[in-house]
Amino acid sequence: MARTSHHRLLGILRVIALPTLLAGCASLVERAPLVTPERMAAASGRGIDPGVAARGRDLYVGACARCHSPVAVASRTPQQWDGILPRMAAKAQLAPGDLDALRAYVALVSPPAR
Repeated sequence: MARTSHHRLLGILRVIALPTLLAGCASLVERAPLVTPERMAAASGRGIDPGVAARGRDLYVGACARCHSPVAVASRTPQQWDGILPRMAAKAQLAPGDLDALRAYVALVSPPAR
């Protein structure tokens, strides 16, 4: 019984503490920029679905934060992310659709390859 209560308390702390910590961290938005209407307008001809990209950001922040702080998306090109995301998605046990959402997000906010 005590073990179940302990697990329940840890679960509650994760639900409350993690979002509170992330919301208070201004640099999170710098590392994982929001999917804004302006950003979507700038990418209008690139075939990126805004809803999919927004879900990708949520996954990026949430799934990555389970193991480590999210890396600045702009620190890598989409091609570099193509090598990283499948490994990380496998470790986080994400669904294939989740990987597509992550790819859409990083394509939206990372710098183009030179």
